[in-house]
Amino acid sequence: MTSEEKTELRQLVYSSALKDDCRKMKKMNQERKIVPDEFIRFVDFFNAFTNHPLKPFRKITGNHFKL
Repeated sequence: MTSEEKTELRQLVYSSALKDDCRKMKKMNQERKIVPDEFIRFVDFFNAFTNHPLKPFRKITGNHFKL
């Protein structure tokens, strides 16, 4: 990470808009009001925002899954 990127992240820690968005998502999750498409858009944005590298897809194996 460059020093510029680190400085930007430090500034974003104090971003009230980001904190508000995360609080809204938490509240919506607790109330079970999350629309899957909206959640995916949020996660995509957050992933791009944090510049998180994509992980390669691993095939899911097994025959007993719980949701």
